[in-house]
Amino acid sequence: MIERAAVDLSLDRELILDDIKKIHQQHHDSEYPFALLETPAIQAKFPNLNKQDLYVELAPIFEEFNIKRRQVLRVHQTVPETLQKILDIGIHLVAHTEANLFAIIDRLDRLNLAKFFEKIYCRERIKSQHPNILPKSERYKNFPFHKVVELTHHPRKPDITVLLDICNSLNIHPENVAYVGDSMARDMLMANNAGVFSIFAAYGANHEKPLYDKLVRVTHWTPEEVERELELRKAASLIQPDFVLKESFSEILIPLNIK
Repeated sequence: MIERAAVDLSLDRELILDDIKKIHQQHHDSEYPFALLETPAIQAKFPNLNKQDLYVELAPIFEEFNIKRRQVLRVHQTVPETLQKILDIGIHLVAHTEANLFAIIDRLDRLNLAKFFEKIYCRERIKSQHPNILPKSERYKNFPFHKVVELTHHPRKPDITVLLDICNSLNIHPENVAYVGDSMARDMLMANNAGVFSIFAAYGANHEKPLYDKLVRVTHWTPEEVERELELRKAASLIQPDFVLKESFSEILIPLNIK
């Protein structure tokens, strides 16, 4: 999307990235849809357009993002059938993410995964409206919003209060909980410290440095937060999860004793 914007609008790529980083930091969220519309570079280019008209003007640029999303947003192999097997024997499934409300319901809706979860805990919704301003009921009319719990100003992983508060709200003791995650620094560190059974989804972890550098380039994190992330990674290198999913999600059936 950025490459297309730089070419189509004759703007410097690094300037756009600088602007997007500032917008992300303003909202303290790197998943801020349509941040491009609020960047000074774009607004200076189209000073007389409101947000809706600007979205229409830049539609081909946003479509570059949508094309890529359609290509790469996929459910890992064996996930749906494995979740169903877990449900069939009476285990409760709960989702927890630090993504904001509309980011997570969009992905769960596209991937048809919401049906598996009893509760879905996420960050509170962002205040920015979609530039099309379609009613929520129209965009996600079939989404089970009654399952969603928005966590307002909650501590972030690996703070154990995040996980323990969820356990308390569901009246489930931590000893009866298994937590699955793909981050050693946040998920496994939190799970181990909270006393729950930690399951590391190694198959889903991607720590390619070029990709990480691209994330840091536009992240809402401050330099101090980036440094803290590096410190968490060092701390996580000293721990071991209780179980590792090496090749696929279906391996979770082993520690759960499901055949």
